[in-house]
Amino acid sequence: MVVRIVSLGMIMMSIAVIWLNDVTGTGKTKMNLLIELIAVICYLIYIYLVMVRFRLSLTIAWTNEFVYWTIIFVIAFWYIKSGRWKSSEP
Repeated sequence: MVVRIVSLGMIMMSIAVIWLNDVTGTGKTKMNLLIELIAVICYLIYIYLVMVRFRLSLTIAWTNEFVYWTIIFVIAFWYIKSGRWKSSEP
């Protein structure tokens, strides 16, 4: 079951990385770093809650891939679609 979850997570990764690379291509590296930072913080909180606080199964813990890549995708997609990258400000 874990392999299936991770495999689906990798499909999400392939979509999210394209959008994150779009942000990188705009030259807004601070925004790229911010997106990664937000995703990593959410990832760590999720893992803490799933594994330490609620003591759920390892299969559930691996769903962290969905959390991480979904957050990256949503923020990067929003940033590109908002047009904020067109401004000369960082």
